[in-house]
Amino acid sequence: MVFGDKQGGVRCGLDLDRVVFDGEVEMRNALLADKRFRTILQRSESPALSARRQLLLSALRLSEKLSPEVFKALAHIRAVLGLETPIEVFCVSGSEINAFVVPPERGVLLLGITSAALEQLDLEELRFVIGHEIGHVVFDHFRLSPDAFLEDDELAPIHIARLCAWMRYAELTADRIGLLACDDFDAAVRAFFKLTSGLSGARFLQHAAECATQYADVQSEHLDNSEDDWFSTHPYSPLRIKALDAYSRSLGFHEICGRSQSEAKFHRLLSGTNELLSEAALEREVRAVMQVMDPSFLSDDSDVTPVVREFLALAGYAVALADGKVVRGEKKALGKLVGKRGVLSAKQTLMELSEEQHAEKMEELARTLKMKLGRTARQKVIEDLVTIALADHQLHKAEVETLVTAAERLAVSPEVIEHAIVRLSGTLD
Repeated sequence: MVFGDKQGGVRCGLDLDRVVFDGEVEMRNALLADKRFRTILQRSESPALSARRQLLLSALRLSEKLSPEVFKALAHIRAVLGLETPIEVFCVSGSEINAFVVPPERGVLLLGITSAALEQLDLEELRFVIGHEIGHVVFDHFRLSPDAFLEDDELAPIHIARLCAWMRYAELTADRIGLLACDDFDAAVRAFFKLTSGLSGARFLQHAAECATQYADVQSEHLDNSEDDWFSTHPYSPLRIKALDAYSRSLGFHEICGRSQSEAKFHRLLSGTNELLSEAALEREVRAVMQVMDPSFLSDDSDVTPVVREFLALAGYAVALADGKVVRGEKKALGKLVGKRGVLSAKQTLMELSEEQHAEKMEELARTLKMKLGRTARQKVIEDLVTIALADHQLHKAEVETLVTAAERLAVSPEVIEHAIVRLSGTLD
């Protein structure tokens, strides 16, 4: 993806292609390449309510006189990013250090900062935090907000996992903008320390660098991957600091900051090393860091259709055979779904597999379908199986039990079977 000079309604003079984490671009492209995801995205795009009105009613709009440090930080960030868009700043009452941005309304970018952040962050830390938030806008991260997707029955879990991975990657890109805004890795570390711990006293801040070193030394093999990680929208703090540390050691970062290679090496030498990472080395290192939170199936682009057909064939033949015999009408109904060859293959497979092996095979297929099919598509699979059970105009208890087992494997409610039986029975009379 090539970023233009205008993203999300914000005009930015920085070469954004040199900043963005490659993983973010790849994951966004993977999402937008999926037809179902694009359809849901287009359906979800609707005019937003006025955030400015809400802020004017519930927050304090800041002026340079009220908060000179914020406007000083903003002036610096404008110069670094080549930002032309007007910005209104609001103070929101809050005991936690936080900040947020709202996409521009009528050409004005809205920035919110909690009272705790204003009171506890110094100038450089403000530059990092505000820069990070503006990074979300210049890279148009709001377009793929998860709110419109999480409750959509047509969206498969793999899409949600990819969307959450993209959001984690987007945080790393925004962190890079934050670091460019302050040009001070130590300030970024202090900001992270305050954000994550809530501690801002001088006696605690002296240990911020120690915590950063601890985080940077965390190895991926020390962190267990869990399903909770897959659907988290933010990277864990140790991983963010590791990724930002890598960016601070990259030649690209120092070039954007206006330093020559020799100046960059001297700058790094002050931090204990003169090692500089090429762009390729940087992306490899950050990608390895982020794999800790990514599921192994994230890059699986294989077609799910053969898996659906195999599941239908095996489960359908099992449903037809549940009452002890497979009649012509059941074979015909199954053949319409998977083809004559699919019926013969399912029969042969059932003859070759033991009951336990057949169950293992069905569980394996179901795992793939639960990850790659949305709820509506999985329900359709069960409804197709119901048509097979009803093809002989009879419904045996054993057939219903087989249908329920298939539904459980696909995480589909048994009520779907009941509704399908009522609806399809009328059409088969």
